[in-house]
Amino acid sequence: KQTLTVSESHGAAIGFQVTFRYHMAGAAPDERKGPLAVDLTYDRTELAVGEAIQATAQVVNKTGGSAPMVMLELPVPAGFTASPDDFAALVKPGGRVAKYQMRPQGVLLYLTGLDVGESLKVTYRLRATMPVKAAAAGARAYEYYDPDKQGSSAGTRIMVAARD
Repeated sequence: KQTLTVSESHGAAIGFQVTFRYHMAGAAPDERKGPLAVDLTYDRTELAVGEAIQATAQVVNKTGGSAPMVMLELPVPAGFTASPDDFAALVKPGGRVAKYQMRPQGVLLYLTGLDVGESLKVTYRLRATMPVKAAAAGARAYEYYDPDKQGSSAGTRIMVAARD
């Protein structure tokens, strides 16, 4: 059991953000061996408040069959905001992205499906809103009707410095 107490004694109504992380031995599977392989990269991992980074996610169908209605969860690390315009541009009639949903910790893309061996690459921008050392979660893909068919990428550490 762990207990965290945060208090502010000056009456300035300062906000706090707390992140916990832990490691469980043997809990990190090889992400590339799943039926849906996901890779997530950032163009850089060190920046200043107000600057943006570009994230690129790629999902590949390795299921041995067609993967209908694939869900792609893209992380938005603490201290960042995602650009809705990047995702709105992905939604086109007859395209692979049927719709998207902005969430507090990320963006959920609804893909129409991926054929065997087919891949989809998605690029989006993240703007730093506060100084932070963040552990960005990995991206995750799974079939909507069969969530056991899934894959995920490794997480990444990102550091945002205060503006000079």
